[in-house]
Amino acid sequence: MKLRFLIPVFALLFLLSCGDDPISSDEFNDEDQQAIENDENVPHDDENSAGGNDSDSNTDTTHDDADSTNDSGDSQSGNDADNADSNDDTSDSQPENDSDNADSADDSDNNVPDNNDTTGDDDADTSDTANDTDEQEDHDNPETDEDSTTDTDSEQNDADQDSGSETEEELTVELPYNEDPVDLTLTLIPKINKIDVLLLVDIGHTSMSTAHDNLKANKNDVISGIRAKIPDSAFGLVNFGLFGANVYELAQPITTDANLLKNQIDAIVPKTSGTATDLKKRYHTHALWEAASGEADYEQVAHKVSGTTQYSSINIPAVDCSGQEGTIGGACFREGSMPLFIMATDNAFNDLTYDNFGEWKQGEPKTKPKAAEKMNGINAKFIGFSLATLSTSKLPQDLGYISENTNSLTLSNEKFVISETSDNWATKIAEAVINLKENIKLEVKAEMKHVDNEYSVADTTSFVKSFYPTAVQTVKAGSAASFDVTFENKIHENNDCAPHIFYITVEATGEGLVLDSRDIKIVVPGRECTESLK
Repeated sequence: MKLRFLIPVFALLFLLSCGDDPISSDEFNDEDQQAIENDENVPHDDENSAGGNDSDSNTDTTHDDADSTNDSGDSQSGNDADNADSNDDTSDSQPENDSDNADSADDSDNNVPDNNDTTGDDDADTSDTANDTDEQEDHDNPETDEDSTTDTDSEQNDADQDSGSETEEELTVELPYNEDPVDLTLTLIPKINKIDVLLLVDIGHTSMSTAHDNLKANKNDVISGIRAKIPDSAFGLVNFGLFGANVYELAQPITTDANLLKNQIDAIVPKTSGTATDLKKRYHTHALWEAASGEADYEQVAHKVSGTTQYSSINIPAVDCSGQEGTIGGACFREGSMPLFIMATDNAFNDLTYDNFGEWKQGEPKTKPKAAEKMNGINAKFIGFSLATLSTSKLPQDLGYISENTNSLTLSNEKFVISETSDNWATKIAEAVINLKENIKLEVKAEMKHVDNEYSVADTTSFVKSFYPTAVQTVKAGSAASFDVTFENKIHENNDCAPHIFYITVEATGEGLVLDSRDIKIVVPGRECTESLK
């Protein structure tokens, strides 16, 4: 009885247990592992991009970055070829910012792919990071990018300013007839954009031979170094020697042909010949005077030789600038260019006294004040190279006198005099010229110029009611000079519908040159017109 009752129960339990068998834990793990392996066989974006596919790297997502970071160790050990490429890319990798990439010349030369950041987290995408992730994160420093861009922009701004190519927003003033005045602050930047460099080289003694050789060896760098900062540069050469023997020679008038100057530099030799009765004393100030004036000069000096009075003379014809690029002064300087005298010597200026030099029988001595006066007559500036070997030499003071009295000074009144050795001085010429260009003190005044127009205004500067300051301003070359200008229209009534346009040119002048200029646009509005009247 009991057995009969238990049999159906066992049967029911048996039937209930005959459904689908549950998957064993071992079987589940095998299938899951197989799925993972299948998934790993599917190429991921970061693995493809490690081979250099830029289009894939541009579509990375934040999720991909995280996966790539977690799996970086595995992918590194499993893909040697990709790792080699990635190592190259990582060493040359550039920041993700496209604008920075454009500014980075070095990265461009290495043909590094563009790592555009698509995650919005300011980190480079992981397309080129098959190497250690932490190492790559240290490499991607945005501050380096910013510094590089700043430096590049700064260099470009300097180049633009030195070449004079910086464009400024046009100044426009609207002046309705008979209405209130308009005030404006005008800023001008006086700078030297055109320069004529005249080398005055002492050939009066064999002690200058080393200096001559140094100039010959560095002549190319002198020219290229100056033109790198002042493209509109020209050059000339004067050789000066002894009174009575090769006292003055304009070897090369000012020219933009560098080869002409180089040929004359190569021809420099000391010239100490002369008769036994010649004075044979160097005459520095005459070289400065003659190079500035270009005037004919005849001088005769009586002097003692072994107790006997002898006579020495010099006879310099007036300069002829026919066929030259310029017509100014004794070296044919160009119009609109700053003449710059560079004198190199190892001997102090001779005192032009009877006891030291002699007695002038004809002509007059060309003293330091007379030389400076002639230089100022053509607005010449001066750099002196003292090659004297004696510490007691008064040569730096002689050169300093010319620098000071031609206003060749910095804003703090420092002179442009350089003490240098004969075997190195020429390497400093270009640097000295650029230093003067950027630091010389300029006496600047603003001048307004009328610009012709199609209306009845004979003088457009009449639109200016007041201009301040009118006096000369002393500024460092390349720094701002500001002027307050008040405009008013009491001279022109416009009865047309369209506005009438006028211009005024304001120039910053100094040292006989136009150092900067700005055009001011004057707009006189027309009367209100209906469409039918226009």
